[in-house]
Amino acid sequence: MLYQLIYTSYATETLTPPVLNEIAESSRVYNRDNGITGVMLYHDGSILQVLEGKKEAVEALFTKIENDNRHIQIMVLMKRVSESREFKGWRVGLKHVEGNEEDSPLFKLTHNTLRRVIPANSSAELQTISRTYARVNGL
Repeated sequence: MLYQLIYTSYATETLTPPVLNEIAESSRVYNRDNGITGVMLYHDGSILQVLEGKKEAVEALFTKIENDNRHIQIMVLMKRVSESREFKGWRVGLKHVEGNEEDSPLFKLTHNTLRRVIPANSSAELQTISRTYARVNGL
């Protein structure tokens, strides 16, 4: 059984693609070492992140996130047990990305890419949360 945690927050400063790429790369290493997968969406300061793995590992990472001064107003949207992973790799979606997205953990965040990144067979809750995030952010 896997544990999934979804939260939202606001960045305390603008996170540029190079900063997000750095976050994504360090997250890849940490998450690989701790059996965590997921996705992070970023648009104009708004963050939505899905973390999944063993409960202890996800909760330990979330504690680190809560203590990270790069974002505020952290709100857990959902915690649940899942039968399988919904995200096999770590990706970061943001509104504007330059360069070749195939070689980067960053992808351009649009309505269409969001539909491709959020698995079609994901939970109804995740589908609802992602659609709401897209609507609120004008994607």
